Amino acid sequence: MTMRDFIGRFSVVALTAVLVVGCGSDDSGSSKSAADKVADAAKDAADSAASAAGDAMDSAKEKAGDAMDSAKEKADNAMDAAKDMANDAADSAKAAVADLTGIGDDCKLSMDVGDIAQYSKTSMSVPSSCTTVAMTLNHTGKLPKVAMGHNWVLIEEGNLDAVVSDGASAGVAGNYVKAGDSRVIAATKLLAGGESDTVTFDLSALESGKNYVYVCTFPGHWAIMKGTLSVS
Repeated sequence: MTMRDFIGRFSVVALTAVLVVGCGSDDSGSSKSAADKVADAAKDAADSAASAAGDAMDSAKEKAGDAMDSAKEKADNAMDAAKDMANDAADSAKAAVADLTGIGDDCKLSMDVGDIAQYSKTSMSVPSSCTTVAMTLNHTGKLPKVAMGHNWVLIEEGNLDAVVSDGASAGVAGNYVKAGDSRVIAATKLLAGGESDTVTFDLSALESGKNYVYVCTFPGHWAIMKGTLSVS
């Protein structure tokens, strides 16, 4: 029972008492009985109001508890997401500083990308004396990979359209590169802002007389994010 219900019931009981008294009965026994009834009704109304108040308090406590549980769950989820992002960044940093012992500085390539579809270099060259080549891609932007992810994929020029088309179905989880694609000579992971990745490949994989290109296979990027790799 709400407080409004209590006031309504008490008003009815009080009005009944007034009517009884107003009748001017001389029967003291009857008057006492009427007063007892009024008192009993008032007590019942008070008990009902107290019960309603108790129910309301219990309901409020329950809602407060649910709200606290929900807030705690959201906080836990946010913390887990932050931990995952930190772990991803740590893994990316480890890859970026991978042990490249034995690879000469002339055989180490690097390139930056940002929150636009553009490589910092449209051509790269490595000396023919290199045995192993290391290529590091740095994403200097801030956007997530689902919005502005970038990778560096090395292929023969003639395979460009097919590799990009087949890679589209791999999605973000597959770095937009078809799994086990033998046409791909080397490829970094798909990077989000703040991430880096280093990939190594044997220079012997490049055949004399063929043209090689690197491209970002993120949907829509490949048309403008590409360049040539040559052996000097």
